Amino acid sequence: MAGFGIAGTVAFHRPSVSQVQVNLTAGEFLHYRIAVAGNNPIFNLTREGALLWSEQDFPGVVGPFQRKWPAISAELGSRGDRQKLAISFAGPPKTYDVVVELRDAAGASLMVLQDYNCTSPDPGDFFFQSIHVFYV
Repeated sequence: MAGFGIAGTVAFHRPSVSQVQVNLTAGEFLHYRIAVAGNNPIFNLTREGALLWSEQDFPGVVGPFQRKWPAISAELGSRGDRQKLAISFAGPPKTYDVVVELRDAAGASLMVLQDYNCTSPDPGDFFFQSIHVFYV
């Protein structure tokens, strides 16, 4: 188990993939899933600094939070963008379970890119994980 921030810990359930090619013409996509233990989750997914997704997209939902990328064609940037998921531990202690998969057009998993959980009792902690996404 690795640490981050002041009091955070992260457990990777398998090696994380730092880059992936997504064949959009074949219908492939990335699937993000975040489950949270604790109140008031705070997270966001960005592409080269542009916000794609956050907890604010789910008012009143307790999770799990799920999202497909790309959801719309406007989310496509250059063919080699970096997507970054940021998680905050502000407020009560929280645990986040995160799974990112490459899926085919039917939604079947082709590859698990990231599978980890992170937790921290310190409200000042943040955790970041990124994937370099190439698409055709």
